[in-house]
Amino acid sequence: MGKLDIHNKKGFTFLELIAVLIIMSVLSLLAIPTYQKVVKNMANTNVSSQVRSILNVAESTAKVNLKKTKVRFQQKQIDLILMYKPVDSWIDEKILEVIYLDEHVSIDSEQEVIYDINGFPEENVIVGIKAGSSDIELSINKDGTVIIQDI
Repeated sequence: MGKLDIHNKKGFTFLELIAVLIIMSVLSLLAIPTYQKVVKNMANTNVSSQVRSILNVAESTAKVNLKKTKVRFQQKQIDLILMYKPVDSWIDEKILEVIYLDEHVSIDSEQEVIYDINGFPEENVIVGIKAGSSDIELSINKDGTVIIQDI
């Protein structure tokens, strides 16, 4: 009779499996915050590009039509409104476009930005936007610059 080999060479030992699990756990703990940051940045970039595009449309619409254009930020939508001046003051004429915000995005403070016929905002406006778990501050300045920052 032969000698019994009690050391099985065909698989992993329990200690090797535990070591692999520990290493994988440490790597995943390091990777999860990075992944969450990437997802958050993607959401912020999406919101930023949508807001910038509607503001660019408002600016160009005001210049082309030689009429004031209003961007109204509401809780779940952004309206682009063409204005006209029948007598002494500018009033809303018609809504050109309505952009409905994603279910994870909302406007904290309802604001209006009015672009003059030269395509510049009439006053500085700050709009708070909540996008998922992050808060974004949108600053629209009278010189036409738009600053979007995480707060």
